[in-house]
Amino acid sequence: MTVPVFQLPTSAHQETIDFLRRLFGMPSGGRNAATMIDTLSKRATIAEQLFKRQQDDHARNLELRELEELAGR
Repeated sequence: MTVPVFQLPTSAHQETIDFLRRLFGMPSGGRNAATMIDTLSKRATIAEQLFKRQQDDHARNLELRELEELAGR
């Protein structure tokens, strides 16, 4: 079963990060929360890039498999 992946536009992504920074900046210890938000944001971006690369690799492998099956006939 595949899970749909929704990628926010860059501006919406940045707006969300800015909002969370302001939200967590209010209570004491907000700097730690802001650092955590930045870290999680970077990790999410990297995960999205890796997932996209994996999807591309999978599609390429399927194409190669089809070509191999056609050549073998």
